[in-house]
Amino acid sequence: MLRKIVKTGLVVLILSVIIIILSGCDVCDINIKTGKGKVIINGVYLKHKRTIHLEEKYDLSSIKLKVGSGDIDVSGHNQNNISLDVVIYEKEPDDVSVYLKDNLLKTKSVGHHPVYIDSIGGYLPENISLQLSAGSGDIYVINFNSSPKISVSTGSGNNEITNCTNIGNIIADMGSGDIVLDGMENLKHLSTDSGSGDVYVNNSTITDADFETGSGDIKIRNTQFESINADTGSGDVILKNSTYQNGTFDTGSGDVIESRST
Repeated sequence: MLRKIVKTGLVVLILSVIIIILSGCDVCDINIKTGKGKVIINGVYLKHKRTIHLEEKYDLSSIKLKVGSGDIDVSGHNQNNISLDVVIYEKEPDDVSVYLKDNLLKTKSVGHHPVYIDSIGGYLPENISLQLSAGSGDIYVINFNSSPKISVSTGSGNNEITNCTNIGNIIADMGSGDIVLDGMENLKHLSTDSGSGDVYVNNSTITDADFETGSGDIKIRNTQFESINADTGSGDVILKNSTYQNGTFDTGSGDVIESRST
């Protein structure tokens, strides 16, 4: 019960922080309403939806992307430039511009109106660190290579990370929804924390892994670990065709189930 309360609080915190960031305010009261294609921030109706394309050379070692209710969908490529489509809501047509300051994606309104980033998709250098946050949308990460760190955080959406190689550290944190990792080759460390969703790990080689779920299952298939630590409140830990040298499993009311196909 304590873990569920903590994770519920995390969902509220994630959503609140993202809302503040999207409105361009560091310390202020924010009131936001979304639904049926409408966005209202502090009583201002952002009735115009637009996709802004951002493409430029990128030499920094990391990037931070944050959205409200939409998705983040990024792929790595072997180039030192970014190519992103950013979906925004604005009060007036063509009022908003999108730019990068340091390693953070930001917006600017000519009329000093609120701005809402709904979703982000595109390509990033494959070897940079990622810090991705979504309020209620999903996060998709694919084809990154030699990135020191990939951090994904969602309030109520899913996280999917696939086909990544030689990653130093992956951190996946979410309030509800599932975490899916598939095709992680030579991942040094993995840490997942889910309130009520399941965790799936498939076809991977991982040095060290820490899993924690409140009420979901941890399902692992065709994966090799050196060390694994799995902690569930009420879910099962299921390993199929998977191996580990050192393993610690703590399930509150669930089971640890290991099987191997013949």
